[in-house]
Amino acid sequence: MEGWRELVDAIGWSQVLERVGELADALKPWIGPERADDAEREGLMRRMLGELALFAHFAEARRGLDDGEWRRERVERLSRAVEALSGGRIRGEHAERLASLIISYAEGRKKDAKGHIENLAEEMAGVLKEDVRRVRGEVWDVVEFALSDMGCLARDCARDEVARKFVAPALELMMLEKARGEFDKREAFGRREALLRFGEMYATAIAGDGSVERGLVVLAVGGELGGGATLLRLAALRLLNELLPEDLKFGVRTYVGEGRYYDITAYGDDAARLMRLLAVSAPSAGGGYLSPKFDGFVGEARVEVRPGGIRRTKGGRVAADLTISEGGVEVKYNVYLQDKVELRFRSKDRGRVELAARLLKLAGVSAEVKREGGEGKWYVEATTDKLATGRKELRGALAEIVRKAVENGWVDAGKAELWLDKLEGGLTLREGWPKYLVRLARSGALEVRYASTNPESIEREARRLRAVGLVEGRHFTVRMPEGAATATSRS
Repeated sequence: MEGWRELVDAIGWSQVLERVGELADALKPWIGPERADDAEREGLMRRMLGELALFAHFAEARRGLDDGEWRRERVERLSRAVEALSGGRIRGEHAERLASLIISYAEGRKKDAKGHIENLAEEMAGVLKEDVRRVRGEVWDVVEFALSDMGCLARDCARDEVARKFVAPALELMMLEKARGEFDKREAFGRREALLRFGEMYATAIAGDGSVERGLVVLAVGGELGGGATLLRLAALRLLNELLPEDLKFGVRTYVGEGRYYDITAYGDDAARLMRLLAVSAPSAGGGYLSPKFDGFVGEARVEVRPGGIRRTKGGRVAADLTISEGGVEVKYNVYLQDKVELRFRSKDRGRVELAARLLKLAGVSAEVKREGGEGKWYVEATTDKLATGRKELRGALAEIVRKAVENGWVDAGKAELWLDKLEGGLTLREGWPKYLVRLARSGALEVRYASTNPESIEREARRLRAVGLVEGRHFTVRMPEGAATATSRS
């Protein structure tokens, strides 16, 4: 695809409309509040399906036309309608001019268009040799009918602003249909990757036009033909549900708000299940979500952690596999035991590493995505103390690996005991803060020290100390000698 319009034109809108129509009965329970009766749901369904049909019709009518060509096509279609509505009294050049003015009026240039319509009515009265007021009334009757019953043609319901709401869910619907047919033939990895991609699409939509609270997830859809776009979203969500494992299937409710706005809402347990999928698929960078709307997802996650085979590497290190999974998606990490417990995931695909960091965060450990110099692989890693801040499931799986290594005689029992003390007892570190050394200085003062060879890290910690009300020079000092830097607080 070379451009946006080619993408819109590539979609078979008639097929999309047909498929949504087939799903209509299955979607009715999701439409309207719980107290709505069948007649209300049916009425709202027809309204939404009608809006989708309007968009599909105009999107296909515009296929292959640029903006200028499509405007001329609309003028031609509307001029034929004007001639028919007026019983042939407004025809030829007058019908074409009035059609063009109706489009200008619908597009917001009302004052200018109104003046030209008045002039056209006077000109027609002269040609017809009839009373100006009567001809003017006849012309405005045609204009008002065209703006109401033919409003989509006048306003251009296929314009980019409207199409943008339909294209994403239409593509999702098409991909989900394809995925449903292939899943029985594909391995588990393919299924997980597909769910991850579809989850990311909905997380992106919610980031832009939605909200997340405890026990509540809302996706808002609105504007021109908003009901049709909402119905398309519901159809894609329905197909997504068919691919989810039983413990992740969720239901939604659709509410009509003020104007033409709709809310697709998941409550309570349904919201919790949807959050579990979104927790692993929401867009991220460095293991953190790109939108603060997603921060609450972490609490809904139910990560599973499974230790795998343990072995000795050629270099003498003890290595093992550890898998973290949630929402039908999983990542297998490497665990190494030598002078510390180290968990690591490496890949040339940054997206996979971002996912690994996100799953690790859901397991209670925050770690930054980094790159091995130059064009090397991306990786995320965490070592003993950081791992000991994780959830019980993660710490338990790591402790199991350590104990097996001791049983095999592959690690020193004394060293392993220190690791197990931390992993089994757990450590508490403030989210996003590094580890500080806390001790009594010779003077008897309490000394809190952070050391790093990275000046930027030192400046970051100095800013944090200032942010909590500490004054540099009075409460803490900053030293940045060549090759090392230190921030120290004494009290």
